[in-house]
Parts: sequence; structure tokens; C-alpha cells
Amino acid sequence: MKSCMPLVLASLLLLMTFVVKAAPKPERADTTVASASSAPAAGLVGRMGRGNRLLVGLGTGNEISQIQSQALQPDIYSRYLPDYPGFSWTQFNSPPGHYVDVVAAAADSIGAVPMFTIYQIIIGGENNPATLSNLSLMQDYWDHTVLLFDRLAVYNKPALINIEPDFWGYAYNFSPSHDPTQKFAHVQITPDCAHLPNNVRGMAQCFLAIARKRAPKALLGFPPSDFGFGTQNVINFMNDLGADEADFIVMQTMDRDAGCFEIRGPECSRSGSDWYWGQAQYDAHFAEARQYHEGIGGLPLVWWQTPMGVPSLLFGGTHQRWRDNRVDYFLRHPQQIVDAGGAAVVFGKGASNQTGIATDGGHFQERWSAYIGAPTPLIDDVPDTFVFHDRVDRPTAARITSNTVQVTGINGPVTVTTTVPGDSARIIVNGGTAQQGPVTIDNGDTLQINVLSAAAPNTSREVTVSIGSAESTWMVSTGDEDTTPGPISFTNVANAEQRQIYRSETLTLQRFNSPTSIQIRGANTAMYSINSGPFTRASGTVAPGDTLQLQLESAGVAGVTRRAIVVVGRIRGRWEIGTSP
Repeated sequence: MKSCMPLVLASLLLLMTFVVKAAPKPERADTTVASASSAPAAGLVGRMGRGNRLLVGLGTGNEISQIQSQALQPDIYSRYLPDYPGFSWTQFNSPPGHYVDVVAAAADSIGAVPMFTIYQIIIGGENNPATLSNLSLMQDYWDHTVLLFDRLAVYNKPALINIEPDFWGYAYNFSPSHDPTQKFAHVQITPDCAHLPNNVRGMAQCFLAIARKRAPKALLGFPPSDFGFGTQNVINFMNDLGADEADFIVMQTMDRDAGCFEIRGPECSRSGSDWYWGQAQYDAHFAEARQYHEGIGGLPLVWWQTPMGVPSLLFGGTHQRWRDNRVDYFLRHPQQIVDAGGAAVVFGKGASNQTGIATDGGHFQERWSAYIGAPTPLIDDVPDTFVFHDRVDRPTAARITSNTVQVTGINGPVTVTTTVPGDSARIIVNGGTAQQGPVTIDNGDTLQINVLSAAAPNTSREVTVSIGSAESTWMVSTGDEDTTPGPISFTNVANAEQRQIYRSETLTLQRFNSPTSIQIRGANTAMYSINSGPFTRASGTVAPGDTLQLQLESAGVAGVTRRAIVVVGRIRGRWEIGTSP
């Protein structure tokens, strides 16, 4: 993103004469608006007031008149806020800062969300660490930043803010040990940030503090810059800055068309090769993008200043007509963008001599029309509200099943997990078999949770249930101590054979909630078994839900009845076996 001043100036001249015409917001094929609590990408576009699909925008070098002449309806309209010496965006219009209003109005006229790229550190040199300690320059820097967000407060609609492309890569390099807290920067000179440290991390945090205070509808993104440092090192540095507290991550592929680099054209004299990407390079790029998405707070990705050249087998190209295949690839493979964590792609020029919609022979219009006719939905893994009702006064150490909820509001498979001490929870999908998580469900599936209650009375057990990106807590509480089970009754045996071993039916002990004693009395051959264990005459302990079976030998004489008497807590059960007369 070098040498953008001529491009910025050309775009500025067009905007300064731009007259905003009242126009209704263009109708779109998508009408569903995602909630702010949705999955990261869906949440971002929901806060922008857009439909739940991958968004497509146009940036600097693509003017309003050109957009309108091709009947394009971009979701995002992007412009720079440069602050070169003697060439500050704050003075482009009167009163100071009105340029923000002009750009926002232009975006409104085509039904787009404005995006502003803060490019202010260039006032002292973005790779010049001395800028950060220059009191005069940094005072202007923060005054201009406050002005931006004050104008956005007046706008009072969502706007995307791209914060200082390239600078964070330079800051990584000149911060001692790549630690942003170790590099001084004037921060406390602006009252909104008086509580923040005077260092590069404080600088990043200051943007967030000013925006959240003055223009809460503004959505901020930091652009990671890997100048050969390694992806994980850049991720670590961005997290050290607090970039994970922003709203999105700004991604880039390249700042010029591939063909311009291939022939080392004007503003394209850069070492390197393989500018025109093949499948392997795209796969590697999106794999890296997903690393940023997952590594920096799970924030959604917004691609910015994506080159606009036209695919060609011919090497290079000419002024404003260079070859490149990024428009073609991105709009033919939108699912790959979404799978990486993408929410939007903004196409634009990185220099005035690059390809745009006025010189691409209608290529962008063609690819945009094809995409918008069958847009790619964003992943929405946050279901509609669901409630598991608490269970109270339940028996101890018993399996308790929740109410049934139907999962709605997601647009793809999501994972269900449970967290409970002892990992005793089970998940039941569509009335099937209870199973340990994680499990996968789809929109419309039903869900129940089954958990083992606490072993002690008057004790609550909480189960955290996660469905996609949403979670809820379900509580199961045991009642007061109760050691008295329900009635114990066995079917007596008549006309038994002499000297034969008989066993009763098996009963489940219930209607109590605490362990209690068990004893066997009666005939000296009477025994009991708990939970299909060995038969015994020894006294013991049983718990709610245990099973009980009795064993008894019949008499060796005709017409004699023998009895087994089992005592559980304070409840007695009797079983009799009588031989034939």
C-alpha cells in the first residue's frame, strides 16, 4: 500500500464536486438480517445492517459515477484518510473534517456502508519511530483521530475503520524484542486516552477508547502486516497490541495488479515473482487467513484493496489494464473466503495506474452480478433463544432429563457440548440414545440433556450447555434428605418344590434421595442382591435407583412357608415361599 497520494488526490477531486442525490436504498436479494450475537462474520454484517451473506465492496479508484453507470450495488464504499504533510484529509473540505461527511453521503447514495482507512502516521513517516515521540506531530495525530470519530458520531450509522495499514508491521520491527509496551508513543496527550500507557500498545488501545466513547456504531479493524516475520509472530504481536478487542481483522493479498509487478511498471518496481497466483497460492493464502481469524480473538476477516485486474494468459498488461485474477477467483470461490472466517471483500486500486471498474472491460460487473445472483451465506452458529428449565427437589445420584428444546436459527451443522463436574452429562438428539458429547446437530433438531444429580441432598449441579456459539446453564438440585423409600413388595410363591432355590423379581428402589441401610431377616437362607451383585446376608447400604432382588430356599417339608424380610431404612418388605401341601 505504497504511494497512494496521486490516487487519493484524484478521488478527492471527484468527491469534492459530488452532489448527493436522494435515492432509496437498493433492494437486495437477501433480506434476513443477522443478529449481533451471531457467529463472528454474521455478527459483523448484522451490525452493519446487511443481509447474512459474504459482502462485496469497492474502494478507492472506483468512483460513484462509475458505480452508478454500471448499476453496481456494493455493500461497502472505501476511501483513504491521508495525512501527508500539507495534504491532510481534515482540510479537504470546509469545515475541517467535512470530508468524512462527503464520503459517508456518497456511500449512502449507493446503499453502501462507508469504510475509512486511517493513513495518518505517514505525516511523520510510517517507518519512522521518531514520529511517535514527536509531541507536535502526535498531538495533531490524535486531534485528527478525535475529529474523525466526532464526524462519525454525527453520521450515527455503521462505518468500517481500517487502522493504519503497514504501520503495525513497521512497529513490530522497531519495538524492542517485538514488544509494543517497550516502544514509546505519545498517547496520554489526548484526554480520551489519559488512562492508557505511552507506548505502541497504548496507541492501539487509544483508537478503541476514542471510538467506543465517541462513535459506538463505528466498527474497527487492525491490519496485520507480515514483512517476513512469520504468521504466528505477527499474531502474537497483534494480540499484544489488543487487536483482538477490535471488531474485525483487515486482510490483503497484494496492493497492485500482478501484471504491473510482472513488468516492473510505474509504482510497481518491487522484487519478487509469482505475482499471478495459482490454486496452491490461493489455498496457502486462505489457510494463513484462517490462522489470523482463529489466532486474533476469532474476529471476522475483511479483505481490503484487493486488486482488480482481468485474467489473462498474456504477461503484464498496460496502464490501468493489467492482468490479475483476484476478482475472478474471489467471486468464483466465495465459500473459501467464508470458511476462512471472512465477512467481506473490498476491491480497489492501490495506485492510480491500476485497473478499476472503468478500465476492466466490465469484468468486475460480470463477476459481481454472477455472485449477487447466488450469494454465499455466512456461517450462523448462534441458535434462537433456548431454555432448559431447572429441576428442583430431585433424588440424589439419579439420572435427570431436561425438557426438550428445538434448535432453530442456525444455517448449518453446529456442535453441542456439555460441561459438568465428573463429566456425567449426556445429550439426547431427536429422542434417540443418550450419548456423551460433543455431538453435531442441524437446524430443526430437538435436544435434551441428561445428567446425574448430586449424591448429597440439598445440592445443586450446574450443566453448561453449548450449542454452536451460544451457551446456557441448566441446574439440577436435590431435595431435603429423605432415607425412606417407597413401598417394597414382592410376588409370593405358592406350591413351591421342596428344597429349591428361588429368586424374586427385581425392584428399583425409589422415592428417597439419600443412601440408607439395608438388612435381611427371616429364614436363615434368606439373602439379597444389590444391582445384580452377589447375594449376601450382611447388612449394607443402598442408594436411590439401586435394584434389589431376594433369594430364599424353600422348606424340605410339604405345606411349610418360609419368609424373607428385607428392611430398607424404615420400610419393610416381605417375601414368602410355601411348599405344596
